Amino acid sequence: MNKNYLFAGFVVIMMMATVAVPFMASEESDALSGNVNMALSSDRAILYLQGQKGHSATFTASLTDTPYYSQGDIYWRLNNLGDGGDVVSFSDTTFVGTVQGTDTVTVYGNNLGSIELEVYVNGDELHHHASAVIVVLNSPTTTATEFHFWFQVYSDAQTQYYVQTYGNSAVNSSSPHNWTSGFWVTVTAEDVADDHPTWEFNAGTALAYAVENEVGWAINFDQYGWISNFMGLGSYGHDIYEGGQYVSTTWYYWAQYHCTVGSGTWAFNDRALEFIDTEDHAYIGLVFWGSPSADALPALPTSLPTA
Repeated sequence: MNKNYLFAGFVVIMMMATVAVPFMASEESDALSGNVNMALSSDRAILYLQGQKGHSATFTASLTDTPYYSQGDIYWRLNNLGDGGDVVSFSDTTFVGTVQGTDTVTVYGNNLGSIELEVYVNGDELHHHASAVIVVLNSPTTTATEFHFWFQVYSDAQTQYYVQTYGNSAVNSSSPHNWTSGFWVTVTAEDVADDHPTWEFNAGTALAYAVENEVGWAINFDQYGWISNFMGLGSYGHDIYEGGQYVSTTWYYWAQYHCTVGSGTWAFNDRALEFIDTEDHAYIGLVFWGSPSADALPALPTSLPTA
């Protein structure tokens, strides 16, 4: 299976609060800048607010070609992904949003949300830059030992048009899984460790394990960590007209959700699957449907699998 797990980053789902479109950074923000002739020691980090373990992370930049630049030419800045420009700071005592003249910086969790850390060569940014995505959470939670995935494609005519036109044979079959009714698949940390002992256990690797152990399943992720194609299905915009006038566009795509036991409803994922590794996100929904608005959510199954 061709997995893409070196995610350059991701787009936060919080943008769904204003527009209901697929999660593609090129459409949603100025991010992500990616890497050109530079690299960072890590392309991601999860931090916590002050007073929590894991409150800071250190990044080191390196030039991957051989230009005539010194350390003094290396500049750092923060790129707002929709949660504000002060999600992290280069100082733990006061907000600092830029640093220059060093190849190593430490960032500190400042506010909840996500942000892009950018490094570049001053005066030659176009040809020398790199970035990482940082998520700041409130506090650490219990690490998940299993993930439960709910898979479903809606049965309305427009959804089924895309399924029948672009979906592969497995998603168009009612055996062994009925995709329109929906079904659960559970993956445990032990399952993943047995087959892939070097993989970290998170929702992304758990989903990859599920895909490679089902006949006819296939998945691809975009460079930001979101599902770009699953079972042959990507993202499709359906324009709605009334009286010959354009009204709106409904997007059909694999929307990604989680639910907390007892909540009774789905909630949009607040980060890409690779960044999900805790029990509070252990129930994940992947639903292919047309979301008419950011407030619309698919129905939660009446019963949830248990350990």
